[in-house]
Amino acid sequence: MQLEVAEAVLTERGDVEGAVTRIRRSRALAREGLVQARSAVAALREDVPPLPDALSLLVAEHRRDHDVPAELRTTGTRRPITPAAEVCLLRTAREALTNAAKHAPGEPVRVELGYGEGTIRLVVRNPCAAGQAAASSGHGLQGMGERLALAGGALNAGPAGGLWEVRAEVPE
Repeated sequence: MQLEVAEAVLTERGDVEGAVTRIRRSRALAREGLVQARSAVAALREDVPPLPDALSLLVAEHRRDHDVPAELRTTGTRRPITPAAEVCLLRTAREALTNAAKHAPGEPVRVELGYGEGTIRLVVRNPCAAGQAAASSGHGLQGMGERLALAGGALNAGPAGGLWEVRAEVPE
């Protein structure tokens, strides 16, 4: 659909910049779709690594793909959690990292996974960029919140002490 709009923008309006924007969005959507398809296939094969390992891979990919400092810190006693909680937290981390790259390119990112009493908490932080607070009404954050709510969890996102923070918590 994005490619059709890009073609129309280019042929009917001659708006090269608008068409390029649509093409870039199409590429991002295709890339995201491939990541989700691979995740689904891996889940079907039941070879999905435990959440801390999956997050470690995700953070390493972010570091490599965006050439920024990115780190993962895990606290508490590592233990198995429900598949629903794992999927929600992993998808939340992926979306938060995507948002960090989009709204604060070149800035470092820190991901924290905390095993607490009956809950698992994920926090993703990056320096707050101009315009990032305005992006807080986007569909990505809304989707994260809805997924977490389905698993009995909650999402908070916004500026916190000069940083942009996405905080997700789910029961075990």
